[in-house]
Amino acid sequence: ALHRLHGNPWADAMGTLLEAGAQLDRDAAVRMLAIAIEACVRADLAAFAYAARRRRGELLDGDEGRALVARADRELADQAVRAPDKFARLLVPIRAGNP
Repeated sequence: ALHRLHGNPWADAMGTLLEAGAQLDRDAAVRMLAIAIEACVRADLAAFAYAARRRRGELLDGDEGRALVARADRELADQAVRAPDKFARLLVPIRAGNP
């Protein structure tokens, strides 16, 4: 809820990422990361959106999770990121599931 106090897209995105990262419950983190991805897109924070998408994919099981990770890895590679997994962990630390 802290991110809503700022009222600008960048602050909303950063606040939502922090809120997602603080979640201990995996399902709550997955939901918050979906919101954070959209907030990052609105704020034109592409690298954060890609990293959040990868982190969300890491938390999801099955084909959906693998597809999100693969998509994010392609997006990050297009931005010249050599180690998408490390980059995503740096930009979007999360507690749920300890990935």
